[in-house]
Amino acid sequence: MKKATTIDEQLELLRNRGMLITNEEKAKEILSDIGYYRLGFYWFPFERTYPKQGKNRSHQFKLGTTFEDAVDLYYFDHDLRKIIQTYLARIEINLRTFVIYHISNAYNTDPIWFMNTSLIDTPFITHFKKSYKKTIQNRAFLFSFFTYFCQLLIFDVMPKVIIVDRVLPQLSEQLEANGYECVTNKQLTYEDFISLPDEFDGLIIRSRFKVDHNIIDSKSKLKFIVRIGSGVENIDTEYAKSKNICCISTPEGNANAVAELCLSFLMSALRHLSTANQEVRHGEWLREKNKGTELASHTVGIIGYGHTGPAFAHILSLLGCKVLCYDSFKQNYGDEYATETTLQQIQNQCDVISFHVNYTPDNHYLFNKDFIDKMEHPFIVLNTSRGLVVNTADAISALKSGKILFACFDVLEFESTRLQIPAKSEWPATLQELSEMENVILTPHVGGQTHESERRHAEIAVKRILQL
Repeated sequence: MKKATTIDEQLELLRNRGMLITNEEKAKEILSDIGYYRLGFYWFPFERTYPKQGKNRSHQFKLGTTFEDAVDLYYFDHDLRKIIQTYLARIEINLRTFVIYHISNAYNTDPIWFMNTSLIDTPFITHFKKSYKKTIQNRAFLFSFFTYFCQLLIFDVMPKVIIVDRVLPQLSEQLEANGYECVTNKQLTYEDFISLPDEFDGLIIRSRFKVDHNIIDSKSKLKFIVRIGSGVENIDTEYAKSKNICCISTPEGNANAVAELCLSFLMSALRHLSTANQEVRHGEWLREKNKGTELASHTVGIIGYGHTGPAFAHILSLLGCKVLCYDSFKQNYGDEYATETTLQQIQNQCDVISFHVNYTPDNHYLFNKDFIDKMEHPFIVLNTSRGLVVNTADAISALKSGKILFACFDVLEFESTRLQIPAKSEWPATLQELSEMENVILTPHVGGQTHESERRHAEIAVKRILQL
C-alpha cells in the first residue's frame, strides 16, 4: 500500500479506502496531534475483512466508517489503559504467585529449590511446556487468566463507593475514571443501609441519616466516609476512627456561598429591604422610615473562624467594615481581614454578630440570654452555622425588647438530622412567633446552596478520596 507522508496525502489515502471525513480541518488537527501511524492501529477493526491479516486482508473500510469512529476508539483505549494501570501491580503479583506455585510443585522434593541457580534449565522448561502444551494450545489458560483478570478488576480490586445523597454526577464520573465503582441510591433509609451487603469501601453522604456505630458496624469494609458540606456532627467520628475509617468533609466548597448569603442578610437588615418591599407592594412609600445605615459604620464580630468566617470577613473588609473574630478552638488565626480577639471584646465592641461554628455539645445554645445580656450595644445577629447554636426563645425575647435589632437565621433549632423542619401545622409556638416578626429574615438552610458550591464540593471530595 502506498505510503502517505503529508497530512493531505494521509487524508486522501483514507478517503480512497472508503473512510468518511466530514470535518477536514478537525481531522488534520487530530492527525497532527496523535499521528497517522499511531492512529492507524485503530483503523484495523473497521476494515471489511477484520480480523483477517496477511494475504486475505483488505485495507478497505466497512461502509459508513467515519474518521471519528477510529478517534473514539483511540481515546477509549487510552482511558482503558489508565484504568488498567491501577491494577497492573496486583495482576503481576497474582501471576507470579501462580507461576511460583507450579514451579514449587515441579520441585516439591527440593525444599530449597528457590536457591538453585540452575532452576530454569532445559529440563524444567521442557516439563513446563509438556505440562501446559495442551492448555496453551486450547487457549484455556489465556481464557481463564482473562476471566480471572475481569473478576479481579470488577469484583475484587475496584473500590466500591455508595452515594446516598444528592451530589453532582461529576463526582461519581471522576471516581469511576480513577478506578472506583460507584453505586447511587438516594432513597435509602437508616435501616435500608444497614441491611445492604457488606461490600462498600466508601460512603458519601450529606445528611440522609446519622452515621452511628450501627451503620459503621454493618459495613466492616468501610475505609472512608465523606460528608459533602461543612460539619461532621451526623457522623460518630470517634467510633469511625477506632475502626480506622477516615472521615472527610468539604467545608471549603461552600464557604464563599455562605459568606455571600451573610452579606445579603446584613445588607437587607441595614437597609430594611424585606419590610420596604412589602410596604411598597401595599401602596406605602415610606422613605424616612426606611432610612438605613452604611456597612462601614458597623463593627462585625465573627464567632468561628474556620472556612466560612474568613470568607465573610474578606468581603466585609473590602467594603470598609471593621471585623473582629473569635474561635475557641484555634490560636493565632487573625489575618488581614479580621482581628483576633476574645468573646468579651466582641460583646463589648460589636453591633453585628455572625455565627460560623460547627455544632458540638459545647456550642449548644451558645447564643442565649446570658450572651445577649453581655452585649454592650443593640445589635444584629446572623446565624448560618447550626440551628441549635441559637436559643430561639431567648432570641425572641431580645427582639421584642429591642436588644436585638434584627435577626437573620438560615438555620433553625427545629431542623431534623435531614435538615428539614416540621409541617407548619406542627410548628412549636416559638417557631410560629419567630416567623411572624417583621425584624426577622428566615431562609431554609440554603447558605451553601449554589451551583458553584456544588461543583466545588464534588471536586474537593474527589481530590481527598484519591489522596487516601
